[in-house]
Amino acid sequence: MQQPKDLKELTEKMLEALHANWKTLLWQGILLMLLGVAAVLAPGYSTLAAEILLGWLMFLAGALRLPGAIRSRQTPGAGWHIFSAVLLLLLGLLLIFQPLTGVVTLTQVVIFYLVWHAIASVIFSFRLKPLTRGWLGMALSAVIDVVLAGIIVAGWPETAHWALGLMLGCNLFFFGMALTFIALNSRGAR
Repeated sequence: MQQPKDLKELTEKMLEALHANWKTLLWQGILLMLLGVAAVLAPGYSTLAAEILLGWLMFLAGALRLPGAIRSRQTPGAGWHIFSAVLLLLLGLLLIFQPLTGVVTLTQVVIFYLVWHAIASVIFSFRLKPLTRGWLGMALSAVIDVVLAGIIVAGWPETAHWALGLMLGCNLFFFGMALTFIALNSRGAR
């Protein structure tokens, strides 16, 4: 099976860009792996850092999501989207302005958000079901949210002190490793 000409050109340009920037990717990968190791070795500190960062991300996500949710309030499920956006805003503000309320609060916020997001995803997936097969992806997202919340709850309250920092560290390390592999494999690509 032959690729369309545009796809071949796109692939060639991507390979050229990877080859031209392999050293940058390598350094990014190494730095992310080191940050990941540091986060795993000091999960308490990385959890606090993640708490503050997550607060900002949740606040910004809510601020970006709310206008679109309000504009589309006539669509099915819009009420859930508006509520989810407001929830993101409020929970983000809580984490930003009360970072020392502890990792327990962040973990509770994450559990609450995961459960709420799972409920909203299930409702939305059933509304999408007659329209597209993409509803299965939304339903799968709900299952993953419930599993993640369950893992945290199963080890409560001990998981509150290390789970988020450990998850962050693993994510940074494995993403850094992926960048490193891409960089090393792109050295000779042209």
